[in-house]
Amino acid sequence: MADGRDSTTASSARSPYSWTEIFRCFHIALDPRKLLVAALGILLMSFAWWLLSAIFWYKAPDPNSEKYQPSTVQKDFEGKTNPQTGKQYTSDDLPKAVKAEADRRYEADYAQWRVLDSLAGPGGRLSTMPWFADRGENPFLFVTNLIASPAVEWWGRSINYLKTVAPVLLEPLNKLLLPVVMIVSPGVSPLTRLYLILVLLTFIAIWAFCAGIITRIAAVQLANKGPISLRQAVRFVCNRYLGYLGAPLVPLIIIAVCALGLIIYGILGLIPFLGDLIIYGLGLPVILLGGAAMAVFLIGLVGYPLMYPTLSAEGDQSDTFDALSRSINYVASSPWQYI
Repeated sequence: MADGRDSTTASSARSPYSWTEIFRCFHIALDPRKLLVAALGILLMSFAWWLLSAIFWYKAPDPNSEKYQPSTVQKDFEGKTNPQTGKQYTSDDLPKAVKAEADRRYEADYAQWRVLDSLAGPGGRLSTMPWFADRGENPFLFVTNLIASPAVEWWGRSINYLKTVAPVLLEPLNKLLLPVVMIVSPGVSPLTRLYLILVLLTFIAIWAFCAGIITRIAAVQLANKGPISLRQAVRFVCNRYLGYLGAPLVPLIIIAVCALGLIIYGILGLIPFLGDLIIYGLGLPVILLGGAAMAVFLIGLVGYPLMYPTLSAEGDQSDTFDALSRSINYVASSPWQYI
């Protein structure tokens, strides 16, 4: 089972009837134990994210707050010169400059708050419990309404339905990639970045355990290796939890290290002569290699659902880096099959 070389227990991918395995997969997927573990994972993740959202969310900045009053902002202008004239602010220019700076600070803080509010605020993308989330039209109702409608409307209705269903089907991938994208996006406050990092770590920690149990049971069933109890699957994952936890964390750590390295590299590039000649001149391939490395491991994150089945099927013959390399290789070599 470890390498999948036992031809007596698995159907060949080249068999003309291998497509019938999808019906067997339906039966395996409907195992109540897997559904129970999946529901538990969703509830744990949703509660953890709701709790983090409640901790980090705050009310919108008040424009009447002392922080944005001209009397407070004016203190920062003491001893400074007007950048346009190179001289001290006059009695006519100073109030205008202070008012403009106060407005700028409020607008910047409000923009950062809006990012956090869209994620952690009431009805936010990461704070909403699953039973309140929009899942689109009920499939049964869609089919019955489609049949009852004129045939000329079937195509348009079907396309609109697929547009609403596609985000729901891609939600697990979106839940992982959304914090990653938002962390590196401009206009995000340090507090929001910390919130997203904790959200991401919570997601990985919970699903490393739950997805490991689900894929272990499925792997044993697909390989016809006999019955497996829920307790056995839990024990299997507990003994290898660090591998399940590290598989999606390794590419995130590598991406973070590359991003931090490029930031430091960019700061060094601000040094006169050294930056122009060495950093951005001879050292340009370093920037390209850093970006390429981040792109490769982002591909690995896209294929992160494949990491857990690898560890569950291979057992002790696999580890974190093996699961990572297989997910990157599969997505890169067979993207259409992965989709």
